[in-house]
Amino acid sequence: MKTKKSKKFPLGTIGYARNNRNITVVNKAVNISLGIYIVLLIDLIVSRDTNILGLIDSLSNVGNIYKSYLSIDDTNVSPLMQFVTLFSVVPFIAMCGGMYYYGNDKLNKKLFLSFAFINILEEVLRNGQFVTIANWFLIFIIVFFIKYTLNSGNSLLFNEIKKWKKKVIVISIILLSTFAYIQNSRKAAYEVNESVIRTEFFYANTSHLLYQVFPTNISDAISSFVYYVSGGYYGLGKNLETPFQWTYGYGNSKGLSSYLNQYLKMEDMFYYTYPMRTEERTGYPHGMYWCTVFGWLAGDLTFWGIPVFMVLFAMFYFKLYEKMVIMDDLWSIILFIRLTIFILYIPATNILMQTRNNTVITICLLFLYVLQSNSLNKYIKRN
Repeated sequence: MKTKKSKKFPLGTIGYARNNRNITVVNKAVNISLGIYIVLLIDLIVSRDTNILGLIDSLSNVGNIYKSYLSIDDTNVSPLMQFVTLFSVVPFIAMCGGMYYYGNDKLNKKLFLSFAFINILEEVLRNGQFVTIANWFLIFIIVFFIKYTLNSGNSLLFNEIKKWKKKVIVISIILLSTFAYIQNSRKAAYEVNESVIRTEFFYANTSHLLYQVFPTNISDAISSFVYYVSGGYYGLGKNLETPFQWTYGYGNSKGLSSYLNQYLKMEDMFYYTYPMRTEERTGYPHGMYWCTVFGWLAGDLTFWGIPVFMVLFAMFYFKLYEKMVIMDDLWSIILFIRLTIFILYIPATNILMQTRNNTVITICLLFLYVLQSNSLNKYIKRN
């Protein structure tokens, strides 16, 4: 019975045979990524005319780093950074693949952990943003969820995975503490003297129980986090009041739009997107506050077209999960993690295509997935 099934549907055996090759690819990606970020760290030291200790000391004022980073134009970055951007898919493969196969003895764990540390350090020192730390955490949670669901029928593996629950809690506390530090540092950089969050568009309710129980700085950090995951819908409401203007299918991607404008001299559709025109109309700053992914997609699809897009996306997402489970295909695994990050960022922004880095990663992963699918289909037909 098993023999007949394997001849009729041999995908399971294809997947397990591929496992070692997947880890070989991931190890190579880790090695290349570690080299890339060591070079970037050296470049950062040289460009700021300091040493590694002086650079690390600048972490005491992450807010100023972030403030300086926002003033840099995409088209005016160094040739080294432009080169690294074109290969930004490699570190993402290393992040996802290394996390997914971390329990495998054939993965070079020391190099992977070294890459993780240097990647976070370099990104925070270069742009003062929280997003790299958040992405590592999200990938960890997504992989944890995948392993948890796939091994629920195996009592031994399931018990091992359950032990990670405490680690998830500890990592979450560290993450929230880091978020609080970065937010307070930004307030200091922008000379926001008020200890309580208050802007033109939102404010913290200081009569809430939260502010009675915790110190103001901690309460502000929690309030900021809550706004991060929910405030985008306020921005979406502003977008819905803005008249429609078509952005020709590429306005949803700030990165792609800037590339097309720089190299093909096509009009930069970024200035015609809902978030940009909403800022001009209402003053709601698209660069500071979010408006959900729908605000970015609507210029290309219209708000009526977004539900259709999400249905098609869900169908593809399910097929991707099915392929990942059955065949252990590396590109399906990494693309599934990528699209899950997109889902988690729906209340915020179009994380798939927002920056040049994100645009390159998404396009390359889709290309690798299609390429692998075609070769796999040919293999199945031959056998």
